[in-house]
Amino acid sequence: MKDKDKTKEQLISKLVEMRRRIAELESWAMERKRSEETLGEVG
Repeated sequence: MKDKDKTKEQLISKLVEMRRRIAELESWAMERKRSEETLGEVG
C-alpha cells in the first residue's frame, strides 16, 4: 500500500515507528564510535 492511500492514523503510526528506529540507530552509532575510540586508545 502506498503512503498516499493510507489513513492519517496509519501515517502517524509509521512516523512514530521510523522515529524510534532512527533513535535506535543513532544510539548504536554512538556506542560504536565509543568502542572504536576505546580500541584506538588501547592499540
